[in-house]
Amino acid sequence: MKFDVESSNPMLVGAMQLMKAEDTPEHRKLITDELAKAVFLSPIYVDPAPVTDEEGNVKVEPGAKVQFPMLNTKDGKRFFVLYTDKRCMDEAEDEEGNATPEIFRDHFAAVQLDELGAMMAATPERMQPAAADGVVINPFHENFVVGKEMAIGLFRHKVEVLKKKAENARRAMEDPGKVIRFPGPGRNNPKD
Repeated sequence: MKFDVESSNPMLVGAMQLMKAEDTPEHRKLITDELAKAVFLSPIYVDPAPVTDEEGNVKVEPGAKVQFPMLNTKDGKRFFVLYTDKRCMDEAEDEEGNATPEIFRDHFAAVQLDELGAMMAATPERMQPAAADGVVINPFHENFVVGKEMAIGLFRHKVEVLKKKAENARRAMEDPGKVIRFPGPGRNNPKD
């Protein structure tokens, strides 16, 4: 997660529009691929407030409390709110007035869907006050809902990919027949 870093996802916006127009297997695959690699923006509240260093980088203190706003539906469901770009996030604030509570307007986070999936997969004790039911992307434009299961699935897939890479690296290092040559004379051959 990065703070106050902008992002843009034109391919995802197009995929969401295609999916809304016609739900086909090809459109589902396209949107799944775009959701997996997209970097979204979300308004956030950070306590203590982050500081900006001399180079303009936003620094958040270790242990700082970071809160994401939630969209609550009439039937009691809760959704993380994500935007595909800064323009869309700003328009939602301008057009809807109180859509984003004031405390969430000073900073934003650049996050991927699998990062929120990790949060949704967390135990309820870590997710206060209650776990999210999913995410809503561009709620005042495309209003595209991604269920909790898909976000968690993306997180678990990423973890499995990382585990496989680590296991392959471990196996390569443990190859018992592999001789590692060190530079310099006499180190690899006792006859030198």
